[in-house]
Amino acid sequence: VSSCPNLQKAESLLNQVESILPQLANPKGNSLSLKKLSGKEEEKEIYDFSFRNFRDKNKLILSTLELATLAHLPTSQMIETTKIKRTRSRTAQPPLELPQQGLVLGNSLYRGQKKPVRMLLSDRFRHMYVIGQTGTGKTSFLKHLIKQDMENSEGLAFIDPHGNDARDILGLVPESRKQDVIYFNPADTEHPIGYNLLEYDRSQPEQKTFIANELLEIIGKIYNLAEVGGPMFEQYFKNAIFLLLNDTVMKPTLLDLPRVFSDRIFRNQLLERCPDPVVVHFWQKEAEKASGEFSLGNVATWVLSKLNPFIANDYIKPIIAQESSSFSIKDVVENRKILIINLSKGLIGETNAFFMGMLLTGKIFMTAMSRTGQDIEKLPNFFLYIDEFQNVTTKTITNILSEARKFKLAMTMAHQYIGQLGDDVRKAVFGNVGTVVSFRIGPEDASAMKIFFEPTFSEQDLVNIENFNAYTRLMINGKMSQAFNFALPKPVKPEEPLREEIIGLSRQKYSTKTKDEVLKEINEKYLSQDKKPESPKSYEPSL
Repeated sequence: VSSCPNLQKAESLLNQVESILPQLANPKGNSLSLKKLSGKEEEKEIYDFSFRNFRDKNKLILSTLELATLAHLPTSQMIETTKIKRTRSRTAQPPLELPQQGLVLGNSLYRGQKKPVRMLLSDRFRHMYVIGQTGTGKTSFLKHLIKQDMENSEGLAFIDPHGNDARDILGLVPESRKQDVIYFNPADTEHPIGYNLLEYDRSQPEQKTFIANELLEIIGKIYNLAEVGGPMFEQYFKNAIFLLLNDTVMKPTLLDLPRVFSDRIFRNQLLERCPDPVVVHFWQKEAEKASGEFSLGNVATWVLSKLNPFIANDYIKPIIAQESSSFSIKDVVENRKILIINLSKGLIGETNAFFMGMLLTGKIFMTAMSRTGQDIEKLPNFFLYIDEFQNVTTKTITNILSEARKFKLAMTMAHQYIGQLGDDVRKAVFGNVGTVVSFRIGPEDASAMKIFFEPTFSEQDLVNIENFNAYTRLMINGKMSQAFNFALPKPVKPEEPLREEIIGLSRQKYSTKTKDEVLKEINEKYLSQDKKPESPKSYEPSL
């Protein structure tokens, strides 16, 4: 029935309705048709409709499901219209046991009810895995969490492979914590911050093995040593590192590693002082007497070809060649400092970013594991955030994921798609993380991630969820909850003046030497390759 001020308008409306009906037809199912009435039949129909005189013989009792099938808004597959705002993915009720305190992840939106989604401190040490395509809100989520940790006076480190996010976080630092920030930026070549990768706590000699293994893992990941290295490279490389780390007279840096291979006088000086008979035996009885393909000269050339891109690099050399580190990872962890690491691939190059990222991540892991045997209740919390974590972690992460909660280290690892992970890392992550957060992902990843979210959410939901919304399986009191959704709060805009002030403060405290001063020290130490190392002043190594 069409009711209008005039006949022409009424007929026009009926014709419009009739033209739409074929679009709603299902070729393999039902369709709708319009039956036009005339004469007395038309008059009676209008009269009955106006006074709601419905015929009993035409009554049809329907269930809610049947009624919804007959009368519903048109689906997007049938007709597209901008007049209807559609839900692209499903929502679900949050768990009844949702914590009332703790870190705020976002807000649950379900049937008009808005609830904050919080995470207990104890559950954070089971780690968090975050996945999502570019632009879906993944990094905004990390910044939201980091801001809260800074406001709560927690210690943390953030490793950023892009650079812009690290700078944003500097602009979110609370006024009361400006002095706690260490801003590590290799691209700041005029004020190079020093970090000696061969420094370790001499009261914990097991750290020597960790450093040697981690450096080998890093070189292996960059150059795929599984195919082109082999056991001989590992033997030479590790024994060279051990020879340097065992020396108590000099402060070795990574720039000394080539000298172990190429400078016999320097190597003999180290061997005279080396307390490890296994290392001495290797160099005197095996390496120096080897011939053919595995002679010291041949292996030295091969090893140095892998190291030179880093030790001769204008970005990396001024950092790793300084004998004394500008800051200590142990100090960062134990005294709740804020370490922001800017590894912008666009400025320092992808390989340099990966190299420095893996080295610093390894040092954080080593420091955490050095807490073994200490009273866990007295240890300060430390939170490590890594964006694109697959680029800056080695196989060590598989051990850390299962044991880090013993050391009060909580990790939040984010990346874009599962194909970026090696099998070992993927299995370790999926098998050990307590909380999983998924922003929108691609179909292939949705197929792999559905094990966390079914039956509440489907692959289609994972592929279609809106930006700045996520699905999660939240660890609550040690148990993984049912899947539900949450939305991110509106991001806080970083303060530009605050950011520049913090960069300046960090330079004053941790980048005390200019580039020219650092290069002068390097030249004075290494230009005379055969100079016998002097007995150094007593020093306390940084970690």
